[in-house]
Amino acid sequence: MEMVSFIHKSIQEFLAAWYITYTCVPEGNLGVIEEHSSTLEDCKALENVFQFICGLSDDGAVKVLEHLTSVRISDPALDLSKIIPDVKIETDVPLCDVTDEHYRFNDLAKVKDLTQVTHSDNVHYIEIAQTFETVYELLELLDCQHVPLRITKSSEVLTVGDFLRKFQNIRCDRRCFFNCILCFRNGLFQFYITKLVLGCDKHVRLFTETTDICVLSPSENLCPEQSCLKFLTSLQCCPRDQTKALSGLIRNCKHLKRIKIKESGDSVCDILEQVVSPSKCSLEINGVYFLSWKCDLTSAGAVKLARLLPRFNNTINLCLNLSDCCAAAVDTLVSSITHKTLRRLVLSGISLTPVAAAALGRLLPELSSLLRLELTGANGSILQAEEMDAMFGGFNKTLPLRVLRFIRFNISGYLAPFTKSLRFFLNLRELYLDELNMDEHDLCDLLKSLKFIPNLEKLRVTRKPLSHAHCCTAELEVITATTSFTHKPLRTLVLRGISLTPAVAATLGRLLPEMLSLVTLELTGTDGSNVPAEEMEALFGGFNKTLPLYELTFRCFSVSGCLAPLTKSFRFFPNLSWLCLDKLNMDEHDLCGLLESFQFIPNLHELSLSGNPLDHAVTSIVPHFINLPKLCCLKIEQTGSEEDLNYVQETIKQAKPRIII
Repeated sequence: MEMVSFIHKSIQEFLAAWYITYTCVPEGNLGVIEEHSSTLEDCKALENVFQFICGLSDDGAVKVLEHLTSVRISDPALDLSKIIPDVKIETDVPLCDVTDEHYRFNDLAKVKDLTQVTHSDNVHYIEIAQTFETVYELLELLDCQHVPLRITKSSEVLTVGDFLRKFQNIRCDRRCFFNCILCFRNGLFQFYITKLVLGCDKHVRLFTETTDICVLSPSENLCPEQSCLKFLTSLQCCPRDQTKALSGLIRNCKHLKRIKIKESGDSVCDILEQVVSPSKCSLEINGVYFLSWKCDLTSAGAVKLARLLPRFNNTINLCLNLSDCCAAAVDTLVSSITHKTLRRLVLSGISLTPVAAAALGRLLPELSSLLRLELTGANGSILQAEEMDAMFGGFNKTLPLRVLRFIRFNISGYLAPFTKSLRFFLNLRELYLDELNMDEHDLCDLLKSLKFIPNLEKLRVTRKPLSHAHCCTAELEVITATTSFTHKPLRTLVLRGISLTPAVAATLGRLLPEMLSLVTLELTGTDGSNVPAEEMEALFGGFNKTLPLYELTFRCFSVSGCLAPLTKSFRFFPNLSWLCLDKLNMDEHDLCGLLESFQFIPNLHELSLSGNPLDHAVTSIVPHFINLPKLCCLKIEQTGSEEDLNYVQETIKQAKPRIII
């Protein structure tokens, strides 16, 4: 090393491997390298050296594998044998939880001939596979494609290779896969599926119906009564039309420790009834972020689920749609949810009766792991002060809640218990209050409470129309007395159904320039409420530094002749890509100012000017749009003459055919 330098590290690694292979391996060891590779990190640093040794010599490969085995055994965190179930002794079956360290260690070395190793009395070769490519490589490496297996104890015997090909050849738009363990113990090959994800009926049928794959006679290397699902510990499925078949499958999986059920209905109950040891099995029902994936229950299904849930001590996610459930069924189901292990609780279409509100009020403060809470009311759901206080008035300690959605309830004048509870959600990142008929007092209380959630990144307030014409006049005025709303982490601010009074415009005008992380801003008015020049200047005239704003929506206000403060502010939004200026009653003067401001937003991709009476002025748009280098979508309603609009479309399409109009 003192005399020679190499162009690439791999040359050094190869020469080291060459030296060890032809000098040390014949003496029965790996030389000094054994002293410097006693941990996972050391082995990773020498990974290429190990691979070169394996490529240069079969004997060297055996020595490398023996050395890695000793490293594995010396570190309990790496010892794969601890997670491999014993075929003969099933009294304490491991969970087969594979960590990143297991995978990193397991990928260190591959060898061409494992005959010596796999028939050794004191060395076992164990592999955990996550991808089909890995499984195929191992089967080929170990010459085990033709080893027989059974899917269930009563199914026919088939080959591992044919089973894998059959599984992979089923085409579906769902992510169906499995994790498995391949294990050699004293010459006996073992193949077990430990995690199974079934998202389509075709893949379900592969496991539940008699297959037409080539049938073999039982092999001496496979115990006939065993199945590849013998040690299944994790199952994720979408029942749909295969509920009965899945129920039979689950009935035979006595070591199941995790079950996730998505896109289901009342059939979820038929599945859960078959879990052998529910008290030892964690449960997730539609535990996903996609709002359309909920468990749609009827009243009968809700009552049946209420009977089953107490059996599962470790319930993690519940996403339930109760729109078709009567109030009594909702009360029964909600009262059965007492699991302090919940991380996500989503209840849609719920009628919060006094009984249900009280049950949630007892549960929510105890959910020390809750990350996401969504409560969506049934149409016309009315919450009185007593229900609101019962549900949100019992918090006395901080929760880790990160996402909170409270949607579609009639709570006019009774939001105070909710806003007071925000002080216990210090980690809240996203807050959505949609379709609530909040009055002025409610909104003031909400904005005052924002000081308790300093890490808020997304805030959306969508209000139902109220009968009082002045309902929005002071909704943001309370901010003038506090700095609670100057959230620098705030990335998304959506306020819909607001009136830009002088006080509101002035307050927002002071706050927006300080939101240094703001990426999405939406301000939507009510029925084209008028915004004079003074309010526009107060709202958009105070910017003095660049913001990372990417999406800007300003719509449903009447700003005829007063748009200039907004267009002048574009120079501070160089990253602006999506701009919506709908229903602003713009005149020709506004349009000219807008077109001139495009020079400051060169990254504009989408522009919407729908609902503005552009009339003949629409023809002046053409040269400006042609000069926008990244524009790909333009929305203009037919407010001008047909001749004018045809001229715009044809001219732009000829110059910039990629722009969709």
